[in-house]
Amino acid sequence: EGGAAGLALLAWRGWVILFDVVMLAVLVWSGGSATEQALYPWLLLFNPIEVFRLINLTGLGAHGSGAFFMAMTGAHAYSPAVLYGALLAWTVVPLLAAAALFAKTEM
Repeated sequence: EGGAAGLALLAWRGWVILFDVVMLAVLVWSGGSATEQALYPWLLLFNPIEVFRLINLTGLGAHGSGAFFMAMTGAHAYSPAVLYGALLAWTVVPLLAAAALFAKTEM
């Protein structure tokens, strides 16, 4: 349906564009405080696109265009288990939520 496709595009736009803008605003606002440096790497896990990017960058190393991004998160070592777990959660949690929502509407 067209409405579902439109909502999917809005959700994608929110995660791709708005999340990055908010994260940038947090970085600028905090001025690189110790709290921000400890919190920022974990906030990246709340965006499936960033998780996918982190999986690729950690697999390829901090070379080329990913060097700046990895320098920002270099103090925080992402284990593959955490990254793949976050990506799995981004797949399973919405699926379970949709199943629960559809189960309620069928009754």
